Amino acid sequence: RFCENPLYSGVFCADFDGTDPLEKFKVQDQVGGGTLTVSSALDGGAAALSPPNAMHAEVSFGDGGESIAFVSHLIQSTDEYVSLSFGARFGPLIEVLPLIIAIGASQVVLLLGPAGFTTRQLDPTDGGVLTDVGVLHSPTPNWVHLRFDIRAKGAEPSITFFVDGVKRVDRTPIVGEQAGLGTLGFSLGALATTPATIAYANVLFDVKPLP
Repeated sequence: RFCENPLYSGVFCADFDGTDPLEKFKVQDQVGGGTLTVSSALDGGAAALSPPNAMHAEVSFGDGGESIAFVSHLIQSTDEYVSLSFGARFGPLIEVLPLIIAIGASQVVLLLGPAGFTTRQLDPTDGGVLTDVGVLHSPTPNWVHLRFDIRAKGAEPSITFFVDGVKRVDRTPIVGEQAGLGTLGFSLGALATTPATIAYANVLFDVKPLP
């Protein structure tokens, strides 16, 4: 199992391979026909990133609105540095699909569309698009490794985003949290008004003070 690696003993790790594979996620939302399942079955007979299982977030036509399927992990922390990484595999897309990467009160959302990724910085004034990453996704058995390094607080909040180890976004400043807001965390899933499926595996989340 991926999470049995001693390197990950001090961080939040979810590989979806235990007897209760979603137990670490206290918040699970399935609305408007959205479903969360854990299995080894992937479209096209693809293998799991770390066998046997992956989590599948599947959305369909919502009941007059959006279809939602996601899990969340939140903690109370005054630390400033957040790192989130995971493997993802995308099915065919009809429209732009938010992957819901939320970091505290200052949210960074990863949008996936037919042409590739875009990151968006959200705040009370809707800060707008950070950058068009321009990485084509592919509805094939290929997994993509995504990693966010975010300085969530402090004088110069920033975000760095990697796709398969290649830096695609390096942005300072972003709209940071205000002092005293201590909730940090993330959500992974899918939200759409048309059918789509995303598989997730090997989630690592670490929060620590800046050196």
